[in-house]
Amino acid sequence: MGRVPHKTSRRLPRVTVFVSMRSCYGPSVMRGIFAHIAEHGEWRLDIVRFEKDVSERIIYEACAHHANGFIVAVTDTFAPSNTLLASGIPFVTIENDALAREVRSPLVRHIRLDNHDIGRSGAREFIAEGRYSSFGFVPERSGTAAWSSERCRGFSDEFHRHNAVCITFSEPPAGGKAERIGNIAKWLKRLRKPAAIMAADDSIAMDVLQACSAARLRVPNDIAVLGVDDEEFICESTTPQLSSIRPNFTEAGRLAAETLERLMRNSLRNKGDASEITVRGESEIIRRASTSRETSSGQLVQRALAFIHHNAKRGIGVRDVVAHLRVSRSLADLRFREVRGESILSVITAARLGELKAKLARTDEPIGEVTRRLGWANENYPKNLFRKHFGITMNEYRRRNRA
Repeated sequence: MGRVPHKTSRRLPRVTVFVSMRSCYGPSVMRGIFAHIAEHGEWRLDIVRFEKDVSERIIYEACAHHANGFIVAVTDTFAPSNTLLASGIPFVTIENDALAREVRSPLVRHIRLDNHDIGRSGAREFIAEGRYSSFGFVPERSGTAAWSSERCRGFSDEFHRHNAVCITFSEPPAGGKAERIGNIAKWLKRLRKPAAIMAADDSIAMDVLQACSAARLRVPNDIAVLGVDDEEFICESTTPQLSSIRPNFTEAGRLAAETLERLMRNSLRNKGDASEITVRGESEIIRRASTSRETSSGQLVQRALAFIHHNAKRGIGVRDVVAHLRVSRSLADLRFREVRGESILSVITAARLGELKAKLARTDEPIGEVTRRLGWANENYPKNLFRKHFGITMNEYRRRNRA
C-alpha cells in the first residue's frame, strides 16, 4: 500500500491504539494515554480492543483511515506486521518483546517496563517481612522471555545485596501443565520453610498456588506467593487470594503517548535516539492473603528485642541481630528508628549494661571477670561505658547496691 500522509497543520492527529483490555493492563495504559491527551491537546482516537492476534486486515483498515500514528499496547501476541512497517506511519509499542527484537526504525520506539526493578520490588517486600528461611523465583515456562529473565535477575540481585540466596525453579522442557505443577510441588517441598516465592506473572503464580495445594503446603504459613501484573480475575479467584505487583502501566501509557506525539511532530527521529525507553517510577504491591504481613515494623522490632533480651549475656552485636532477622542492617536500623526512635546498637548496649548491673549487684566476682563473662574482651571499655551511661563507676554502683 502507499504511504499514508501524516497530519496536516490544522487537523487533529488521528491515532489508533491496539490494546489488550485484560484486567489491569489495558485500562491503566488507556488512563495514561488519556492523561497525555488532556494535558497536551486532543487526538482523534480509534481504539482496537483484542485478546488474540491482530490481523493484517485490521491494520490495513487503520492505515486506510489515514491514521497518523499507532500505539501497540499489546504484549507478545502482536508480531511484526508487514503492513504496519511498510506504511511509513510512526508507532510506539509497550512491552512487546517480539517487536522490540525485530523492529529498528527512526519511526518506531519501544516502551519497556523496568522489569529488573519489578523483581527487586518483590525481593524487598519479602526482605522487609523478615520471617523467611529461603527464597525462590518461578520464571515463565519457555525460559526465553526477556521480561521474565529481567524480573528474575532483579529478584536475585536484591537478595545478593542482602547476602541472601535466591533459588530459581527450572524444569525439563517437555511435559504438560499437570507435570509442571507436579515439578513445582517437588521443588517447593525441598525449600527451607517458611519460603517466599515470586512468580514471573500472575498466571505462573496460580500454578505455584496449585502446586502448594498438591504438596499440602500452607499458604502463606509455609509458602508465601507473590505474582506480577495484578490480574484481578486471577488474583481474586485463587484460594487464597493472590498478592501481586502492579507495574506502572499508567505511566507506560502516558510515556507511549508522549513519545508518539514527538514522532508525529518529527522531533524524535534522529539515529542517535534510543529505540527503547524504560518506564521509571515504582510499582505498587497489592497485598492479599497469599503473602503474610505478620512481621510489620513493630513485629520485626519485637522479634529483635526478644532475641536481644535472651542473648545479651553472650555479648551479641548488631550483626547477630541482623542475622537472626534475616534482613539488611540498614533495614533493621530503619525499623528500630521508626518504632523506638533509637538504633539497634543503642538497644543492645542498654541490654548488656542491664546484665552488667545485675551481675555487679548479685555477685562478688571481680569486675574484670564479670565483664569477660558478658562478652567484653577489654575491661576498660565497659568501665568507661558504664560511667558514661550512669554517671558512677562500677565499684561505686556495687557498693551502693550492696548497702
